[in-house]
Amino acid sequence: MNFRLRLTLANDAGEEFFGRGLCELLDGIDALGSIQAAARAMNLSYVKALHILQRLERELGFPLVLRHRGGANRGGATLTPAAHAFLAAYRTLESSLQTAATSLFPPFAQTCRSLLPPSPRSTSPSPPGRPAASGRLPPAAATAPAPADCSR
Repeated sequence: MNFRLRLTLANDAGEEFFGRGLCELLDGIDALGSIQAAARAMNLSYVKALHILQRLERELGFPLVLRHRGGANRGGATLTPAAHAFLAAYRTLESSLQTAATSLFPPFAQTCRSLLPPSPRSTSPSPPGRPAASGRLPPAAATAPAPADCSR
């Protein structure tokens, strides 16, 4: 048994509005200097990416992307200083939660293993022709998998 940690931000109504996908989109905008190029790299349409970004900015209450009009040669987009601070804080939170979960998971896994009934092999033989099912969880991993970091 192992675990996977997924951090998403949600509004007061419980609607998720930020997670790894949007983190990747913002990183793409930062790296490529364009909403369209970042969207294309993620197989998103420009319109969908723009709507997602507008919703995110509405939920957070501050701008994340500065859009520069001007066509193919003069246009583009850059992240605001607030966007960089937001992404850094999100990654710090994600890393802290991963560290905490990694230390808390082994005792949880051990409790789960202790709740399993004894192996049928240890109490009585299996009927002829049928292998005994152990019913045991595999040993706990020493460490949990690292989170998929959305940094460049």
